Amino acid sequence: MKQHKMDRDFKLVDAIINKNIKSYTFNVERLCAVSTFCYDKINNLIFLKFGLTIYQYIECKRMINAIILLNQGHEIKYVYKYVGYANAKTFRTAFKKQFKFSPSDFKTYILKFSDIRP
Repeated sequence: MKQHKMDRDFKLVDAIINKNIKSYTFNVERLCAVSTFCYDKINNLIFLKFGLTIYQYIECKRMINAIILLNQGHEIKYVYKYVGYANAKTFRTAFKKQFKFSPSDFKTYILKFSDIRP
């Protein structure tokens, strides 16, 4: 019963994240307000499922979306807005921190010399 409730709560939280992730104003505080769960509850749900904090989970989802869009050939100026960053500089910084190379390097080298593209 407890596992079922945790799964249901996680699905609710994840749906809220997915619905709002494109907004650069979406953050942990907004997630807590919309879900009506406290920070600790959400953090616990995500940590038990993935071993990540709320912030890390949201950031990971944004980066996955960014990789997909870059892989599809979208321009960085479109990608950063679509995945929920206020400007290209913060997106580049977060991307480079996550992957150790910039989005433009990804587009130029990784896609050019790999068969990631469909």
